[in-house]
Amino acid sequence: MNIYHYRLLQSFVAGLPELVFVVSESGRYIEISGLSEHDSTQFVGCTIEEIFPKETCGMFYQALESAFKTRNEVTSIEYTLSPAPELQISLPNNEPRIFQLKINPIDYLYDNERTAACICRDITEQRDCEKSWKSCLFVIT
Repeated sequence: MNIYHYRLLQSFVAGLPELVFVVSESGRYIEISGLSEHDSTQFVGCTIEEIFPKETCGMFYQALESAFKTRNEVTSIEYTLSPAPELQISLPNNEPRIFQLKINPIDYLYDNERTAACICRDITEQRDCEKSWKSCLFVIT
């Protein structure tokens, strides 16, 4: 890949509205882009346990394992994060948020470990709209 294509790819990833990252099968963040309130590089090299509350980590590892087993399918999970002392990222208005995480294995080894490309979206407002819509339908019927 020449320098032009590398810069184009960097600009493309940086322009995505979602959090995108590459993670190893042991849960180590290799590359991260899209953390608006944080310097993404501060989390590169960290593990899932160093960023998220313990009760959330198991779910992430299960999703990673599932992604590596299915290999050709994108694994998608939804989860809620609530403010907690051990959470190393800030949440808007310090309120719980709902996220969708999509995981897709890639052909890249990091320290002899498989890796996956991930996209994480905050879907809180989408879920709130869905609830409002459903309650409107309930009132109409």
